[in-house]
Amino acid sequence: MLAVLASAVGCDALLTDPAAQGRIRIVALDRHGTPLPGIRAELFLGYRRMGYLATDRSGVADYREVPEGNYGVYMVLPPEYAGWDELRGGSRDDFRAGIVVRPGLDTTLHFEFLRRGIGSVVVWAIDQDSLAVPEREVILYSPRGVLGFDTTDASGRAEFPSVAFGNYGVRATAPDTFRAPGSALEVVRDGLLIDQGRRETVVLSMPRCRGSVGVRVVDEVDDPVADVPIVLYRGPRIFRRGTTDATGWLSWSRVTCGEFGTALTPPPTYVSPWARDTAFVDGLTLADGQSIRVTLRALQCAGRIAVRVEDASGLGVAGATVSRYTGAGIGPQLTTDPSGAATFLKVPCGVHGVFVTPPEGYAGTWARDSQFVDDLTIRVGTIKNVTLRLTKRP
Repeated sequence: MLAVLASAVGCDALLTDPAAQGRIRIVALDRHGTPLPGIRAELFLGYRRMGYLATDRSGVADYREVPEGNYGVYMVLPPEYAGWDELRGGSRDDFRAGIVVRPGLDTTLHFEFLRRGIGSVVVWAIDQDSLAVPEREVILYSPRGVLGFDTTDASGRAEFPSVAFGNYGVRATAPDTFRAPGSALEVVRDGLLIDQGRRETVVLSMPRCRGSVGVRVVDEVDDPVADVPIVLYRGPRIFRRGTTDATGWLSWSRVTCGEFGTALTPPPTYVSPWARDTAFVDGLTLADGQSIRVTLRALQCAGRIAVRVEDASGLGVAGATVSRYTGAGIGPQLTTDPSGAATFLKVPCGVHGVFVTPPEGYAGTWARDSQFVDDLTIRVGTIKNVTLRLTKRP
């Protein structure tokens, strides 16, 4: 090292005792950790240049046998290299001062530089669930102005494949439905430092404006109705479907903000007149973080059949078995009370019939309006009063 210093700077080199010397090892790499050869590393003591070495193939310039003192190192960059400060500003990256050399002390300095050349920028537009946000125009810009445009595809991806050495930013505008109160309309990412071979990947997060919706379906006495198909719609478009659970509830989370409506389809044996707050509710507006609860009604398509069994004198017959039937077969059976009455509740809509089986001590005549009555049409809320007649045995 002494010979190097002497040949480099002549009388500026000081011949010292080797025991009073140290070492300065200089390593130059690019941002990817690749060695940078051919960079001249100049060693200074105060204002005096004490030596200069070029980095080798491993990016190293090694000053050995450096006399004790306080040194500085200046890296003379070839045109194809640049310091980070050229793009982002701040202190110079090609100079270090205050390097103290003491006897036996080995010091390693690491320098990282950029390579001038072409890189690329890939942009992903996603929401808070990492789902793609397609059809968003992405703008590439620099301090000099707008440099390019691209539109996100179905996967939310946009790309600028050939970007020159420099400092860049990208920006895009979120869709209207994403604009939650307090969220930025425009999503920006800047400080993208591009050098040779750099592939900068940027994620633009566009949180959707969302809330939750719950729909409960009850019948005419406010009991829950299960298995009711429910939809959420905007205009002619249905965007959510589901079915109520055993408690009559159906809930959706992550519903996009905006105006919407909800409607039900009555399950079998139920009806729901097409009216607001019965079969549907519209004009609902969901804000960010809001929870909306709605009640719809499915009315049981049912009525009542009130039966009285009497004898020839008009007295009620207790203990008679009254059966209800349809074309599908015989259904529920009831026993008349002491007044001879029995009432079938919640009789499904349709055509029904009833007949009586005489108790002990009575006989019947199998004829319409005597031992049976048929062709009873039940609609919502229908009440049919039926009289059946038996004859008391002598």
